[in-house]
Amino acid sequence: NHEYRYLFKTEHLTLEDYRRFERFVYEDGMGRITPGNGHMSTNLTLAIICGSADDAAVKAAKHCRLHRDFRLGLDGWMDFHTNLVVLETGKIFTNMGGHGDRKHLSAILKVLKKRAAAA
Repeated sequence: NHEYRYLFKTEHLTLEDYRRFERFVYEDGMGRITPGNGHMSTNLTLAIICGSADDAAVKAAKHCRLHRDFRLGLDGWMDFHTNLVVLETGKIFTNMGGHGDRKHLSAILKVLKKRAAAA
């Protein structure tokens, strides 16, 4: 199993920005995968931290469904996960593959809020 995580930060996330980040992660990540004997799966995770986000960008991140089987799954597969943290609202959005990260991201946000309140 392999996992590649990509982290981006922007003040305001637009749909155009989201698509650009998604395309970069997909193309770079697919270039790192070597399907075949010994490869079971690869997770590509796009994580974005932004101050604010357009509704269209949030919707695109939540509904991302990129998946690829290699030789009908015999040579493994690739799943694409998305994580979006919007600091303005304190909300976390993920696609179905990224739900496992929600707990960790929530804990990080909680610590950041405590630090900000103490400062």
